Amino acid sequence: MNLRNITPDDYREYKEMSSRFYHSDAVNHSIPDAYFDNTFRQALHKNPAMGLFMLTQEGKTVGYALTAYTFSNEAGGNVMWIEELYIKPEFRGMGFGKQSIRQLMAMHPQVKRFRLEVTAENRSAIALYKALGFEELPYLQMVIDGE
Repeated sequence: MNLRNITPDDYREYKEMSSRFYHSDAVNHSIPDAYFDNTFRQALHKNPAMGLFMLTQEGKTVGYALTAYTFSNEAGGNVMWIEELYIKPEFRGMGFGKQSIRQLMAMHPQVKRFRLEVTAENRSAIALYKALGFEELPYLQMVIDGE
């Protein structure tokens, strides 16, 4: 499996997969279409706070990964958030999720902590993340959206 940066030709496939992701049990709510467009545009312009990768196997797209980068005193350095990891239904259960996360970790040896969110209903994702060594944090997440 190969993890590669997106190219302009990936737009249609990315948007379709991301739309499916946001209409699944992986998230609690959908997002406006304009957000997909902005994310893709930011990735093409090499926004240093994020990465957008296509997951491919033998020339076929199997999914995508969206990452975000922060710093944490608690972690002792850089943190990569795995914001979104989507594997197309026909490729699930074949180890691509596990391979993707391992490749992201190998590509970013300077990262001190890898972090992600998962909905309680997404049992298969929870099992995958635990198998890779992720642990639950006892924190509540709180957000407020800006204008």
